[in-house]
Amino acid sequence: MIIVLTSLVSPISNGVGLGVFQPGTYYIRVLSTLPQGYYDLKANIVEFPTPNEITNAVYKGSRKVNLTWNKSNYADGYYLFYKTSATGTWQLITTISSGNTTSYTHLNGPAEGQTYYYGVQAFRKSNEFGEIYNQEDAEGFKVTAPKLPTSKNAKVKNVSGKAIEVSWSVSGTANGYFIYRKANGRSYSLVKTISSGSTLKWKDTGVKKGTIYTYKIVPYVLSGGQKCPGNKAVTPGLKLTGSIS
Repeated sequence: MIIVLTSLVSPISNGVGLGVFQPGTYYIRVLSTLPQGYYDLKANIVEFPTPNEITNAVYKGSRKVNLTWNKSNYADGYYLFYKTSATGTWQLITTISSGNTTSYTHLNGPAEGQTYYYGVQAFRKSNEFGEIYNQEDAEGFKVTAPKLPTSKNAKVKNVSGKAIEVSWSVSGTANGYFIYRKANGRSYSLVKTISSGSTLKWKDTGVKKGTIYTYKIVPYVLSGGQKCPGNKAVTPGLKLTGSIS
């Protein structure tokens, strides 16, 4: 049987040639020579999701990365991916089941000093074709987790029985420090946030005689507007004891 495509019947009138069609249902008229006759075949044309990409990815500390992307027209949802090198293999993070959602927080992002590349691909569900996709962003959005500094050489000094001076040094680059204190072995609490990485001493005047104080200095770096503390697995914190007589 030889079939010859002759025309589109509906919704385009008879005799219109093939070309680029708007989405909709069409009936394609074909001519069969064996047996001879015309037959109308139904065809549905749907739009693919329009191209989109990751527009921003911000490292927020503790391996958290906030992802945003531009909305894809006709999308029913999105697949989010990451890879660990520019030429690496994409790995699925999650499936977003709404075409209106344009943000997500990846909770298992790059570790200290590591680089991830993030990508997004929109999909649309079709009864005729299953899921159809737009073209993914092959390069991806690059995010590097900052190198975390380490505090060290921490010391305490009794200042005239009225205060305790805490001093330390740091390896790496810090934007500031968190200072925690506990009294007589109780739980730590934050007593001071220092917003300068070059400050390497602090005087604690809120102390009482006869009490033993322990201090912990945690350096931080700024990333995405977030204060990211030093890597606790590597630098669990320095415990300092100073007593006032």
